[in-house]
Amino acid sequence: MKKPRKTGKNSAQYNNDHVEQLRTIKDLQGNQHLPLAAIKKILKQNRKESSEKQTTLRLISEHFKPMDRLLRENKRFSKESFLESTKIGKKWLETMIEGDIIQPLEENGELTYSSLDVSIAKLFVTMDELGFGPKDGFSSEALKEMHDYLVTIMARDTGKWVATKMEESSLENVMEKGVQWVEAMSMYMYYIYSKIALKQLNEYLEKVKPKT
Repeated sequence: MKKPRKTGKNSAQYNNDHVEQLRTIKDLQGNQHLPLAAIKKILKQNRKESSEKQTTLRLISEHFKPMDRLLRENKRFSKESFLESTKIGKKWLETMIEGDIIQPLEENGELTYSSLDVSIAKLFVTMDELGFGPKDGFSSEALKEMHDYLVTIMARDTGKWVATKMEESSLENVMEKGVQWVEAMSMYMYYIYSKIALKQLNEYLEKVKPKT
């Protein structure tokens, strides 16, 4: 990337690429809590990647927040703060609530949302911007089917695991191991989905690629 063009002693002209990089640096600092030395290394490595992979850095730096899992803030958001924070459209939100993907709770007569609901909603907004939203004809049924399938599988396996462990361990130990299992499975879902989805995407693109 070219350096900003100096327009004065204390001023310079920045293009969209510079602005995006500054946003990425800010997100890597705020969401990943990385020092500038590590961020510099990431940006340098990212410039060596293909253009397709380069664009994913912005997405990951904005949405993936591992520190949230460590800080474990069980914060609830009011509907007003939820909408302000996520910028999710009314149609998307209604669809996700109907599909039980986003699950507001009623507290003292008011709807509140979890921090995980906020993260999911922000992802939906980004998906919409990428062309995978209701206005583009994207079927939310695909997300609903995936959600329902995961609920079925997790309910089945969690029940079996808890039943087995309760016979050989204390409630406190089962709870401790269970929380660790949730985190391990969350990471597994992330990595296995990335692996399978990228494989499928590349295979499809090979099929439709013009023959030379």
